[in-house]
Amino acid sequence: MITITDSAQAYLKKLLEKEREKNPDVAIRVEAIDLDTPFAECGVRFFVPGPENTEDLILDFPGFQVFVEGKSVPYLEETKIDLEKNGLSQELVMTTPKLNPLNYLGDDAPLFERVVFFIESEVNPELAGHGGMVRLVEITGANEAVLQFGGGCQGCSMADITLKQGIEKNLCDRFPEIIAVLDATDHASGDNPYA
Repeated sequence: MITITDSAQAYLKKLLEKEREKNPDVAIRVEAIDLDTPFAECGVRFFVPGPENTEDLILDFPGFQVFVEGKSVPYLEETKIDLEKNGLSQELVMTTPKLNPLNYLGDDAPLFERVVFFIESEVNPELAGHGGMVRLVEITGANEAVLQFGGGCQGCSMADITLKQGIEKNLCDRFPEIIAVLDATDHASGDNPYA
């Protein structure tokens, strides 16, 4: 069901022991958050089990239990929780192959919807780090995806490279029916205009 590496188990156990100094009934719960949205993710939190948690799956680990929210179980199968160390800091990293938001649309959803979902869940989070975003304007009859950049990407001198080497490659790999990606942005009126 869920694999928790030895280092992540030790980390969780230590955090739980500290939390139980305040409340001895506290436990660890794993759940899928924001299901059916492009932002679905796995969350780990402390909680106090109650009668409302009878649907939870309880997993036993040495020295502690993990409660998996009942409705999240199918989405969290094959999840791996690991501890990633970066210098002095460390954080839990969850790999959730069944929680890919695109899985919820299904292959029978209209191409436009699947592409919008992909852009919102995969492309825009990357562009947001640079203050930008992109939206799908249309898919032409020739199966070309027409995009419009916004924010810091509108007028950015790297927009063409981002479009061709990043977005187009990923979109065409994910959706083989898309033959090209076109830019419909008026870059001259953006924050960083280039001509």
